[in-house]
Parts: sequence; C-alpha cells; structure tokens
Amino acid sequence: MDELERALREHGVGTYKDAALAVLEVDGSISVLKYDDIEPTASTHLNRRRFLKKN
Repeated sequence: MDELERALREHGVGTYKDAALAVLEVDGSISVLKYDDIEPTASTHLNRRRFLKKN
C-alpha cells in the first residue's frame, strides 16, 4: 500500500479515491489514470465495468 500511495503522489493524485485506474506494469512501475483526466463523454472501459460474483 505504501508503494501505491507513493506512486499516486508521484502522479499528482492525493488519494486512491481520485484514481480511476492504477496498473502495475511488467517493469514494476505503477501507471495511474486520474478521474480528472477522463472526459465525461469518452467511451472508456470504466463506463462498462463488470463485477464478478463470489460463489
């Protein structure tokens, strides 16, 4: 969690609640997409979230 929070700060994100997406890349870096960076009219995967049910 500490590493994630550090990566968020490096990307200018104050809290994980402001991050639309954080990805652990194959090289070990963390990429972050902020909600503010997404245009409201954009068709993104975030608009089509699917939730898995636990059995």
